[in-house]
Amino acid sequence: MLSNIRTSSIHQSIVRLIAVCSFLFSLTSLVNSVSQPDRNKDFSLWYGIGIEVRNDRPLYQSGPNNEIVYLYPPTAAVLIFAPLTLLGHTGLVMILQLMTMAAWIGSLITTVQLVFGRWLNQPRWIYLFLTVCVGPYIYDLFLLGQINLVLLFLVLLAQKSLDRGYGTLAGVFLGLAIAIKVFPILILFYCGFRSAWKTVAVSIISTIMFVQVLPGIIRGQERNAIELKVGYASRKLVANLFTSV
Repeated sequence: MLSNIRTSSIHQSIVRLIAVCSFLFSLTSLVNSVSQPDRNKDFSLWYGIGIEVRNDRPLYQSGPNNEIVYLYPPTAAVLIFAPLTLLGHTGLVMILQLMTMAAWIGSLITTVQLVFGRWLNQPRWIYLFLTVCVGPYIYDLFLLGQINLVLLFLVLLAQKSLDRGYGTLAGVFLGLAIAIKVFPILILFYCGFRSAWKTVAVSIISTIMFVQVLPGIIRGQERNAIELKVGYASRKLVANLFTSV
C-alpha cells in the first residue's frame, strides 16, 4: 500500500510539474491574445481561418503575396478552429494550450508505457529526463501555437493500439493525425513494413472521413472537394505537407 501511495505521489508531482510549465509557457501567447491578437504567431492564423469558415468564406484564399494563407487540410479549420472562435481569441488560445498540455502528459505516459511495458511504478527520473529533453521544443509549440504535440499523442496511441492488436483503432488514430496535418502519413510505410494492412486501410478510410466527409457535412461535399482541389493544387501547400513538422 505504501508503494502505491508513493507511486501515486510521483505521478501527481510529474503532472503538477507539466501543469506549471504549461502555464508559464502559455503566458506570452495569452498576453498577446489580449494586447496584440493580430500578431500572436499561428494563433492569429487559426483564429482568422476559423472566422472565415464561420462566415462561409473560401478556406484556401490568397494572401497579399498571392500565396495560399492556410496550408493544411480543412479538418482542423472546420472542426476545431471555427467552433473555438466562439470563445474569442483568448478563449481559443486557452483551449489549444490546454490541448497541448493534455497531449504532453498523454505522450509522456504512452512513451514510457511503450518502452517499459507499463507506465506505473517507474522511477521519477525517467519522467523528468523525458520532460527536460523535450522542454525547449514544447516551449516553441506553446509560443507558436502549433499542435504537433497532439499529433504525436495520436501517433503514439496508434502505436500502442497496434501493439495490442487493435488494428482498426490504430487506423482511426492515425487517420485523424493525417487529416490534421498530412506528414504523419509517413507512418503508413511503417505499418506496411509490419504487414498491418488493416491499419493502413482503416487509416486511409478514416483520413477520407475526416478530410472530406465530416467537413463536407458542414460546408457541403461538393464545395469541400473543390476547395481541396484548389488547396492541394498550390505547390507551396504540397511542399508544406512534409516540411511543417
